[in-house]
Amino acid sequence: MYLPRVRLSAAAAALVLAASPVAAASPLDVQLVGQLLSGKGRPAVIVSAHVSARNLRLDLTRSGCGAGELHLAKARVAAGREARFELDQPVGRCDWRGTLSAVIGGEESTMPLAFSSEVAGPPRLEPAKEPLDAENHVVRVTFDRVADHARVEVVGEGGVRLGEATVPLGGQAAGELLSIPYPAGGTPLEIEVTVYDPGGLFAGLALYPWRLAIPHEEVQFRSGSAELQASEAPKLAASAARIDAELRKIAGRAPVRLFVLGYTDTVGAKADNAALSLARARSIGRWFRAHGVRLPLLVAGLGEEALAVATPDETPEARNRRAEYILSVDPPPIENAPAPPRWEELP
Repeated sequence: MYLPRVRLSAAAAALVLAASPVAAASPLDVQLVGQLLSGKGRPAVIVSAHVSARNLRLDLTRSGCGAGELHLAKARVAAGREARFELDQPVGRCDWRGTLSAVIGGEESTMPLAFSSEVAGPPRLEPAKEPLDAENHVVRVTFDRVADHARVEVVGEGGVRLGEATVPLGGQAAGELLSIPYPAGGTPLEIEVTVYDPGGLFAGLALYPWRLAIPHEEVQFRSGSAELQASEAPKLAASAARIDAELRKIAGRAPVRLFVLGYTDTVGAKADNAALSLARARSIGRWFRAHGVRLPLLVAGLGEEALAVATPDETPEARNRRAEYILSVDPPPIENAPAPPRWEELP
């Protein structure tokens, strides 16, 4: 995104023209394209001619971003046309001083110039470690520039717009934690946040707080086995239909994934149970994949590390032999888990 083109200040223009022998006629109008993003061109001095001029020459010295000299020339600019002098500079702010000279009406005119230009890297907006405070309806982010204001839009299921707001940020310093309130009401699927600096540069991100655990009838496996029995297919088919119905409500607004997490009871060794729960999650996930579930699918196994019902070791508790099917954009938090699951994506 380009910043708007800016003219040299009135004071600078007056100084320029006062130094010219033909200042009263204002033969040349000088403009500066002084701020832009890296990769979107170069800063430039633009000379608009009201009369024909020859032998235009720009001689500048650079400071503030590495010392250097710049000497550029244009043979001629016709009346009513422009001559553009592009400035070679690195990312950052540079200060320039020098002269613009030209032959106008047979006489050489010299104009002193002093200005600054800036080439900015793309602004960055990052979510905080805990970016969402759903209870207080606040998003937490950091912006690598001075933060002037933010725009927030909240979208619910089916793409329904739940609210939007402009939030003044008062020029908070670059890198400070920004706490940006968002409109309450409804269940947000997507929260879009865009933060602007005082010059109009901006960066945005989208957060997806929505997640849903799919209610289902538990698949039964033979003891110590991860092989799916044919009798369990109707349970999985019902779950797949429920997943499809929930995805239709989202209407493609969020990059949702399906997370399948397996658990066991406390019978057997912990390491064996961890491997068994992962193998069972893979079996369920592969069944979903083979029967039309096309969204990204991740599986993990927690074995007996996050029991639904606390039991002593070697207790055959059916309620702990279970799986979770969770629709979410980000890996979901798992209650009672000592550590986040190690998710693997199925092809």
